Amino acid sequence: MPELILKLRDRELKRIAINKSEFTIGRDPDNDLFIDNIGVSRCHTKVLFRNDHFYAVDNGSSNGTFVNGDQVEERLLKDGDEIQLGKYKITFTSAGEIPAFTPTLDTAPQQPQGQKKVRNVFGTLQFSSDEIQNLIKSQDGPGADNAKSQMNIHSADPDPGLTPTNESDDSKNRLIFGLVSVMVILVLLLVFIILRR
Repeated sequence: MPELILKLRDRELKRIAINKSEFTIGRDPDNDLFIDNIGVSRCHTKVLFRNDHFYAVDNGSSNGTFVNGDQVEERLLKDGDEIQLGKYKITFTSAGEIPAFTPTLDTAPQQPQGQKKVRNVFGTLQFSSDEIQNLIKSQDGPGADNAKSQMNIHSADPDPGLTPTNESDDSKNRLIFGLVSVMVILVLLLVFIILRR
């Protein structure tokens, strides 16, 4: 099966099979290949399968998509081609049998009503409106210590996989929870401003 191999400074970070006709790459966790780095746009690039070939297509990214060193809007991919997004390199391998892809008409995932994602200005935290309400309730009640477990938090570590983490470290968790509390206030202000328009 065709694969993408994510590398940083020639170190392999991840291999992922291309298992759909429209495969997205970007900083948003909803992408098929998630790269948590500020130099990568939310949905930076797509790998499309059409007419029995794979194509790399830039999705209007801020820093551009490069294939084998050339900036491209769209480029036919061959085995061994290297896609570059910021400082990350992604090697395309077409080895193996291509699965029978089901074409998708609506490529944007739909959020259920009341589940719209809200981001802060730095793009590092995301909450649904329900998560914000749960956090506010838990701040007032006895379950405040469990509030952080109700949120979907993504680190802004520029080099994922290179920095070891210890999630059992209580002081780090307290620091994160304190920062999250401050960011929730900022997010609530942003939501209030947006809703007032």
